[in-house]
Amino acid sequence: MAHLKKIKLKSGEISYTIQSKAKDPLTGKYKYLCDTWRKPPEMTEYEAKKENARRMFELDEKVKKQVLGVLATNDSWKLIDYIDDWIKNMKLINTDLYVLRHESSIKIIKDYFKQVKLFEITPIMVQDFRDTLLKRKLIHESAKLKDDMIEKLKLFVKSKKIRVKRIENHIGGLSHGTYEAATRGDKILYDSAVKICDGLGIKFEDYFDKIITCKNYSKVTVKHIMGTLNLILADAKRKQIIEHNFASNEYLQPLKQQKKEIVVLDDNEAKKLKKALDNEPNIRWKTAIYIALLTGMRRGEIAGLEWKDFDFQNKTISISRAVREVSHKGLVTKNTKTASSERTITMPDTLFKIIDEYKKWYDKRKSILIDDWKNTDRLFISDEGKLLRPSCYKKWLSKILQKANMKVVTLHSLRHTNITMQLINGVDLRTVAARAGHSRTSTTTDIYSHFLKNSDIHASKVIDSLFAD
Repeated sequence: MAHLKKIKLKSGEISYTIQSKAKDPLTGKYKYLCDTWRKPPEMTEYEAKKENARRMFELDEKVKKQVLGVLATNDSWKLIDYIDDWIKNMKLINTDLYVLRHESSIKIIKDYFKQVKLFEITPIMVQDFRDTLLKRKLIHESAKLKDDMIEKLKLFVKSKKIRVKRIENHIGGLSHGTYEAATRGDKILYDSAVKICDGLGIKFEDYFDKIITCKNYSKVTVKHIMGTLNLILADAKRKQIIEHNFASNEYLQPLKQQKKEIVVLDDNEAKKLKKALDNEPNIRWKTAIYIALLTGMRRGEIAGLEWKDFDFQNKTISISRAVREVSHKGLVTKNTKTASSERTITMPDTLFKIIDEYKKWYDKRKSILIDDWKNTDRLFISDEGKLLRPSCYKKWLSKILQKANMKVVTLHSLRHTNITMQLINGVDLRTVAARAGHSRTSTTTDIYSHFLKNSDIHASKVIDSLFAD
């Protein structure tokens, strides 16, 4: 119950001080709140009495809310300050990568909401934020070596006696993969091109063309940013700091995204790729792409494979981790995409033979590079025994496809190919979903509905043949 104290000031004005307290059931300590106000000269005693009663009630409620954690505990709490608190808590209960995934989104949210307090956030404010994102232009700066400078740069590097594989020792913060991409004529980040020029002591404008592109945020990007805001406000609501989460689907109509058509290899293309792999002299490329084609694993999962994941006696692979390249953080190993992505699958005999052959090569290579070999159990490593970026597998696949005069597809297309081939050939949906690492069979049906339709037609024909006269 709040206590009221009436004070007559020297000026003759009347001041009221209200104090309320509540006991914290966990610590046994009291939390105090005070409210002071002055009675205007025109206010009657009766009106002052009513005003004090109102203020006493509100102060009692407020102190209870602060102690018991019911609804807004601090009217001055800004969203940006709560985000900082949220990040600290997330680091305690999640991996660093979980927070890193939301890092860029958090910056955008903070820049927009700035001084807005948690209790001031309204549905229209959140809707306007999303509309602003959909209209926002993303400026991307990249650079490309001039055609007549590609060979000149290669010769210049060679004249400096710099080994391409170890170029990062001469140019800080640059990987040899980025340098190789530049000398293939691919576009690279503008900052990376500047690093090359600064590290080698050459002029940017002599060797590179700067390319600036401007495009709208994709709906996927906007969805990710709004998802981060939803997580933050949901956390505040769960702690009863706010009453409503205006970033949830309850208040926001979900963004409609055009369904992307998945790209797969047909039977003939898949067989052609298999033949190309059988003839591939680079055993690392061959093994990695075979794993993608015959297991449907994601590239991050392939990059995270270790020898301890292989049970050669039972011919199985356990998939329990994935590697991701994070800006400013390098390579980060994390758990698989979802809990159900952790799985153990049986290897086809074709793959088992290739893995066995690769293991022999791997052990021999390790014995040669004793001193330079990084102490790792990872399946795929560089020529110097260092960890590889997941993007390497995309490059390996592209080179194999080019040599075989095949259309260029992504590594994820091999995952799609693996899954669709199982479905078309009658493997039951639950088994396909489990091998793919999908958390629900509905995920598989949503993505591969077109191919399931073909399986349904096939099933209809099988039944028809069974009952035919």
